[in-house]
Amino acid sequence: MNKKLIRYLVVVLLVLAVGGIIFLVHTQRREQQAQQIIEEAAQLISQAEEMSSQDYSKALHLYNKALSELQTLRRDRYRSTRTTQDLIAGTIPVGSYTLEELQSRILPAIQQRAQAEEDLFSLLLFITDQLSDPYYKGVVSLFLAEAYTNRQSDDRARKHLGNALGYLNELPHAPLRIDLLTSLAVMYHAIDEQEKALKLLERARISLTAMERSLLRERLTLSLLSAYSAMGMETEARALQGDLRDTYLQESAYIEQFRFMAPTFKNLNTAIVRASTITESPYLRFSAFATIVDTLIALDKKEQARSIHGTNIQTNLPRIDTPSQAAPALAKAGMYHTILHGDSRGFFTQAHEIIRSVENRTYRFRSLLSLAEAYHRIGKKTASEQTLAAARDILDSVDREQEDILRTELCHFFTRTKQFNEAFSHALQLKERHGRVKTIAEISLQHILKEKDVTEEISHLLNQVINSL
Repeated sequence: MNKKLIRYLVVVLLVLAVGGIIFLVHTQRREQQAQQIIEEAAQLISQAEEMSSQDYSKALHLYNKALSELQTLRRDRYRSTRTTQDLIAGTIPVGSYTLEELQSRILPAIQQRAQAEEDLFSLLLFITDQLSDPYYKGVVSLFLAEAYTNRQSDDRARKHLGNALGYLNELPHAPLRIDLLTSLAVMYHAIDEQEKALKLLERARISLTAMERSLLRERLTLSLLSAYSAMGMETEARALQGDLRDTYLQESAYIEQFRFMAPTFKNLNTAIVRASTITESPYLRFSAFATIVDTLIALDKKEQARSIHGTNIQTNLPRIDTPSQAAPALAKAGMYHTILHGDSRGFFTQAHEIIRSVENRTYRFRSLLSLAEAYHRIGKKTASEQTLAAARDILDSVDREQEDILRTELCHFFTRTKQFNEAFSHALQLKERHGRVKTIAEISLQHILKEKDVTEEISHLLNQVINSL
């Protein structure tokens, strides 16, 4: 009898042990599956974060997909797992966020951005239908093409580029045709239609050589140079530098060549060598190095930026002996030193002192504008406004032609610093003076359209554009 009881107990214990093992195995498997779901959701969130810099709608789709994955953890199969409980309690993250943050903060913000983006596209399509001026229709079509290219929607981009090509043939003024041709070439290059891009650039170059020498021609030359740089045609870009007489545009030309190397700087040493050898001018060399510093700051590579900035202020800055060049260089040096080290090292004070010695009104204006922009970028609003006021006072003491040039540069300042109402006000003044020829009004429109942060102010300004045409 005792032997039977013992056998029975052994069997029961074995059954319980096997059952317990099976339960533990299933529990562990559910835990592993829950963890895998969280890992997959985290990967989707990482992709969404990267996509949010290009396309809010696609980013929103990825965030929603991640949340849908996480919702499976609320099913009976996973609800009791420790992983699910910790996720709901917020003690374990999904990527960079807790579940609560994703649902209450991140997702609503992306939804708002995506809706604003769609609203802007709808507004731009409406604008295109309402406009009668073929140049403006072309500019808006180009923006839409660029937006769709950034979203890997090349077929939709081609449609809008085709529309812009159609408007091109309606333009009566050569400067407007040249401007649109260069922009179209860059966009066709972006969607890998190189043959068409090269033909458009050649048309622009031929039209440009037929123009009389003027500041307008130089500005269009800079646009063509920028297009060559964007397409990696460095020899052609450098060949155009000799056509630039204005020192302000010469500096812009050198910076343009570095701007298109800037997004990645995969080979930083190559960029540094180029900056060191591209010109004998200490000022232009300083500007090239400053562009590298600016890009590294944008890429959050501050250690490298500090190193190159240090070399620049020790090697190139002291060699700039022309006051009209030294002042804007000191302004940039003070700005970057503040961003990288927390103080200006007296560069701003030196810039103010040198500006007082600049007799040429145009160069003094440009120096003050550089200083105002530097102050604006590091958040010194009062100093920026005071410096800008000093620059504006100069406008009353120059002739009409020079005033137009300086107001153009002032408008560039306002668009770069996102002060769109001011930019548009100056643009309209210039437009009233010059009619339909290429003015800063068109340039301002392009700056406004290319802003990534869609705001009510930008939408309002776009409506102002319609009413002003």
